[in-house]
Parts: sequence; C-alpha cells; structure tokens
Amino acid sequence: MPKTKPRLLIVDDEERLTLNMARILERRGYQVRVAFNGLEAVEAIKSGDAFDVVIMDVKMPFMDGIMALRLIRELSPLIEIIMLTGNATLDNGIEALRLGAFDYLLKPYDVEDLIEKIEEAFQIDEMRERPVMWAGNQVKSIAFANSSTMPADRTLKEAVLFFEHERSENTDTVFIVGTDDRLIGILTKGDLVAEVQMAHSDRLIDWSYLVQNPDSVPEKKVSEIMQPDFISVGPDESLSEAGHTMIVNNLQLLPVVEDGKILGNIKLRDIFDYIARQTA
Repeated sequence: MPKTKPRLLIVDDEERLTLNMARILERRGYQVRVAFNGLEAVEAIKSGDAFDVVIMDVKMPFMDGIMALRLIRELSPLIEIIMLTGNATLDNGIEALRLGAFDYLLKPYDVEDLIEKIEEAFQIDEMRERPVMWAGNQVKSIAFANSSTMPADRTLKEAVLFFEHERSENTDTVFIVGTDDRLIGILTKGDLVAEVQMAHSDRLIDWSYLVQNPDSVPEKKVSEIMQPDFISVGPDESLSEAGHTMIVNNLQLLPVVEDGKILGNIKLRDIFDYIARQTA
C-alpha cells in the first residue's frame, strides 16, 4: 500500500516559527518532528526515525543547513530535502540544489507553497519505489502549448514586468528565444533577484522589492544574465524518460523543443497527475 502522507522533519533555529509550522502541518495530517539546528537534524536521522521529506533552513548555529544536507545525503540518500533560505543566502540555496536538495524556498514563504513542494518531493519518492507505474505515453500527449517566451534582447526591467503580468499562471521561469525563435536560454525570478542583489549589496532584495522598484534593475539585456545551458525534451520522448530526467536534475518544468524551437512545456506535477489517472 502506498503511503498516504509523508513523514516530515522541520529544521530551523527560529523555534517559535518552527513549532507553529509543525502545528499547521500536523493539522493537515502530516507526521512532524522538529529540530532546531543541523546537528539535531543529523542526530534525528542517525536515531533511525524514518522521514520522507526534510524541510531545513540554511543559516543555523552549531551546524548550518548546507553541512547538514551533505551529512543527511550520506546517511539517507533517498530522503528528499527542501531548503529554506533568506534573501541574503540565495547563493546557498542554489548550492543546495547542486548538492542534491529537491528544491528551496525563499523566506518568508507561504505555507501552501511549502505543502506543494512537500507533495511533489513525496511523489518523487513514491515513483522511485513503484517504477512500474511509469506510463509509456509521449510527452506531446500532456505538454502545455502556451509557454512563456521572451526575446533575448528585452531589458531586465521588461522581464520583471513580464513576470508580474504572468503571475496568474504562477510563472517563475520564462524561456528565452533568439531572433529566429529558437530557444537559447531560460530566465527565472531568482536570476533577476540575484542580479539586482549584486547591484545593491547594501540591502536585502526580494521579488516584491523588484516589482515595487523596477528602476532598481540594472540596464542590461536578458541575454546577459539568462542561463544558456538548459535541459529540454522532445515531443516524441516518453513520459517515463522525461520524468526520469526531471527527477535526476531536480527540475519541475522542462521546455518541449523540436528543431531548436519551443513547442511548449511539461511539468513534473502533470506527469504525476497523468500517471495517477492511468493507474487509478
């Protein structure tokens, strides 16, 4: 029988916030244990308690989240770890992904966003345990055609306004195209926040600040800060291959590309939903 709710370990030195979040998640039906620094988190894993998902802050006393992430990965490589990072430690959040974290959230975060990431991380864990459930259908069968694209010669200020305009679609990634409409890179809200943070090291920058102060954005083109190295998937590739690619690379969204041109995108959540319908 598949597990119905993931077992959680919340790790954060802000005790009041951590205990409040634990109570909220327990009311949602989750089994929750808390720790107040990385050392306590590692000891909890060593004790043999079984956890499916760890939610852990980056900046903590005694042992920070990055070191704890390394040790937890060694002790229990199948546990999915969601990192919490403040604006000043955005680079640490990105480093955490490179070290194998499932994802990270910027603090302060919304509880619904956290729950969504918990469920996505848990679904990946279940798919590893039940690989026979992978469907063999092709990517194009569930790909979303209306992808957010932007020409590479747009300014960063225009990019901020674009993201804000598209917020109803919960878009945090835009695909960058060249003059021939071929996909040449991706841009995220995090890229823009990091760029403005470098230009304004005297203050902490978050997305709300960018929206309220678009003139603070450096006068650069999107092509100057986009990520030119990206992973894509073809429309005829199987959902199993696409899902595996996303799990291995900790991706929630992939562009669907044919002959260099973007046809749409596919989300990991959509693959999970599709498989659930097919195997119900």
